[in-house]
This record gives sequence, C-alpha cells and structure tokens, in this order.
Amino acid sequence: LSLLYESGEGVDKNEEEAFKLIKKLAEKNHINAIFTLGNYYKKGIGTKKDKNMAFQLYKKTAEYENYDALYELSLLYCSGEGVNKNEEMAFKLIKKLAEKDAFSQLGCYYYKGIGTEININKAIELHKIDEIIKMNDIQHKISKYYIKKDARRAFNYYKESAKKGHSKAQFKLGMCYHFGIGTKIHKKKAFHLYTKSTISAKEGKEGHNVAQYELSILYETGEGVNKDEKKSFEIIEELADKGYVNAQHRLGYYYEKGIGTDVNILKALELYHTAAENGITEAIKSSSSLLFKLGEKIIKGETKAFEIVELYQTAKKNGNLKAKMSLERLLYELRDKRKAFDIVKELADKGDENAQHRLGYYYEKGIGTHINILKARELYTMAVINKNVEALKSLNDLILNHGT
Repeated sequence: LSLLYESGEGVDKNEEEAFKLIKKLAEKNHINAIFTLGNYYKKGIGTKKDKNMAFQLYKKTAEYENYDALYELSLLYCSGEGVNKNEEMAFKLIKKLAEKDAFSQLGCYYYKGIGTEININKAIELHKIDEIIKMNDIQHKISKYYIKKDARRAFNYYKESAKKGHSKAQFKLGMCYHFGIGTKIHKKKAFHLYTKSTISAKEGKEGHNVAQYELSILYETGEGVNKDEKKSFEIIEELADKGYVNAQHRLGYYYEKGIGTDVNILKALELYHTAAENGITEAIKSSSSLLFKLGEKIIKGETKAFEIVELYQTAKKNGNLKAKMSLERLLYELRDKRKAFDIVKELADKGDENAQHRLGYYYEKGIGTHINILKARELYTMAVINKNVEALKSLNDLILNHGT
C-alpha cells in the first residue's frame, strides 16, 4: 500500500502516508521496509532529507546481505554524505558486490582510482558491457554503448586479449563486430569470434551460453554465415535443455513460428511459461499473445485450434499446472467462464499465487460464480502474502471501491 501511495497508482498520491506506513513496517524489523525507509530519507519522500538516517538504515539492512543496501552504502561512503568519506570502504563494498554483478560501478572505481590504484585495463574489463551481455534485449542495450567515449579503447583491449585465446574477450570482440562497438559492423567476423568463444569457453558458463545464443541468431538471420534455421534451432534447443532462460523463450518462438522445426503450439506455450517463471517478462507477453490468437482461431472454427484444446484437456487430467492455467485463460477468452472458474479455483486451492489473484478477480466481478467481495478480499490477501505484486493493487482497489 505504501508503494501505491508513493506512486499514486490506484489511489491519490500521498508521500506522507507512504512514509508513515513504511516506518511502521520498519519498526517491526521488516528488512525490505527498512531499506525502503532508507530510500525515503535519502530522497526526502514524505519526510525531510536525512542522509545520516539513510546511512544507518542501509547499514542495518546490509547486515542481512541485502545487496541493494550494500550498493547504497558504497555510494554514501564514496560521496561522504551521511557518513565520513571513506573511499577504501566504498571500494571494499563494491568489490564484494562485483561478485553479484556490480561490475559497472567497480569499473568506475578502478578508472578514477577511488579506494584503490587507477587501473584502466581493469576498468575497461569491468565496464558496462558485462551487464549488457546479460540483458534480454541485447541489441537495444548495446545501441546505447555507441556514445561511450572509450568504446574504441574497449575494442582494442578485447582484440589484444582475444589473440591470447581468452574466451570472454573473443565473445566481447564478437559483440563489438556484431553491433559496431568501437569499430565497423562486421557480421562475418562476429560469427567466427562467437564460434571461437564457444570452443574456448567452459561448457555451461555464462560466456559460453551467450556466445552460443548469438551464434544461433546469426544462423537464423543468415548474417555472417549461410542461413541455416535448422542449425539455429539445434543450438537454441541445446541451450534451453541446459536451463538457459533466454533460449527457452527463443525456442518457444521457434516452435510457434516453425523456425527450423515443425510448428508446435503446445510446446511453444510450455516454453513461454517456463521462461516466464524463470524471470523473462517478455515471455509473458508472448504467451498471452499466442493464447489470444488461438482463441480467435477457435471462435472461427479452425480445427487445429480445437485439437490444441484437446491436448490441454489431456495435460489437465495428467496434472500439468502450466497447461491448466493456460486452459483457464483460453476458456476465459472463449467466454466459457464457468469452466475457467473451476480450473482457476482448483489451482488456487493448491496454493498457486497467480491463481489466487485470478480467483479473487472472478469473485469480485462475478465471473463464473456469484459476486463475493469478502471472498475476493480473502484471496487477494492470500496472493499478497505469497508475494504476488499485482494482487496488492487489486486489494487496494477493492478496499477503495467497497470499503474495509
């Protein structure tokens, strides 16, 4: 609720009320609330700015290995706000965080000599490209790198390291050629460097996986190599089987569109669900879009779509929870609300937080059942307890519309 008051989503913006709610939670030793309260003091949200108070709260949260708090502490030590300036401590904290992907800030400290000696090569190695390569939408993120003043220097550094057989440098040099970072775009060179990197890198390592992923894209598009959709599919399938989440989403797309394989809508949906559960938000959109298209086809009477529903029914009988949730969405689109209600209730009873949120909505609106505001509130609350963020807004809206 405090976050909604802060942002003004679904309720009139009230930073003072947000501050009061967060402060109450923090007093009960709720770790996330303590960190958020630190942010409020740092930024002056609902209260006066107090960097020292922010420092104390971040310090308390950091004791529980909260990496966001460690990062904020490092910045305060570096700037000397709210605490005596201590660059050595700032460096120590950010170095610890580098083990958890805070490469960019550590690179900055090496570059400026904050808490350590200046080390330009180390700074370049730890530069933002280390974060960029882990993003889902790589090309969009890489495009922002063009304006970096040391792009050419980074390119030369990777080039020298790649000559020595370092797999990470080979991959990053491939990225430079692929997207034109510090050099001209050269897809063929990118392809060869990705290939080298996958041979040099240890199987299953992040660098190996990303290089393989980029290779598959080049095979799919025919850039820098002869187009080979089957080869692209094989690489992506292998990566997906190993649990590489970006590949799971991509493989779902290949099954949906029939790229390098036969079209398999059921398989596509299963992979989209898996990728979404593993944190790929774009996979949620892919799944929803595919289900909507499928619903339209059924309405038009296309037989293949009916066959897919039958497959879902079989999966439902075999206890496949993902298939059940997809079937509920499909039935909802087809206006068979009662069957959709039965499925989502079954899942909610088993403790699925998404189903609890969905069932609460059904009770609130009277979809497939009678309106029951009390039941809706109970289910929204259960979903919130189970960390469903969307349910928090639904609960707040329900209270605003129907009272406590």
